[in-house]
Amino acid sequence: VDLSQRWTSHEPADALKTLPLTVTEAIRGLLLDLEEAFGALLVGRVMALLAAARGGLTDGDILFCLSQDPQILEHVRAQFQLQDAPPRLPPMVWLRVRRAL
Repeated sequence: VDLSQRWTSHEPADALKTLPLTVTEAIRGLLLDLEEAFGALLVGRVMALLAAARGGLTDGDILFCLSQDPQILEHVRAQFQLQDAPPRLPPMVWLRVRRAL
């Protein structure tokens, strides 16, 4: 659905040939786009948390879990060019990833 929202009326017909042919290809493309936007480490950890949670996780649960991971905090420090790693994952980082999902 998100792909169709990006189409414009002046989109050349050849652009439609790049659409994924299967659901697997569409999901793979979504994950690659997320990794490009947020980094493979953060996207991998978020997807692992979502897959491991049978009953779902609240935003607070995900923020807590991600905040316990020093690699994630270092990734955020580097991505936002902070002097020190934040003590917790900033909620806006998770909200941006969640919105992109």
